[in-house]
Amino acid sequence: MKSVLKRCLIAASISFPFHAAMACNVPNSATDSLRQKIAAQGGFPISDAQCALLKQKHLELFVDGDATVLNGVNVGWAVVRLGNSQGVVSDRTGISTWVNTGLASQDNADTQFYSSLKGAVNSLDWKAAAEQVTSRAD
Repeated sequence: MKSVLKRCLIAASISFPFHAAMACNVPNSATDSLRQKIAAQGGFPISDAQCALLKQKHLELFVDGDATVLNGVNVGWAVVRLGNSQGVVSDRTGISTWVNTGLASQDNADTQFYSSLKGAVNSLDWKAAAEQVTSRAD
């Protein structure tokens, strides 16, 4: 019994930093529709360090994407960039597309979008994108 409790505590402590980042108030330029999809999945999938970078450099996460069902296939795609409130946006992008041939539904397509968003966030070179935006803003 103690080993099960110990494993549960370890698992909870490992997942805590990820959940804390999900609670980060991310400045973003996503559409209301995308914000709803993101909120339904628990928030933006960014790390504490990425959240801190956005706040420290006064940057926003520019998000584009969609989720749809095409011919019975769930499709989600996402593109992310960093930018500022003056409209300076990085050329560096994170891009991802997820496809699923399981049960075709908008809910499943929305899940594919969120998986794509995670992939796009992870593929973005955050440091280079932030540098690009801040150097152009000067």
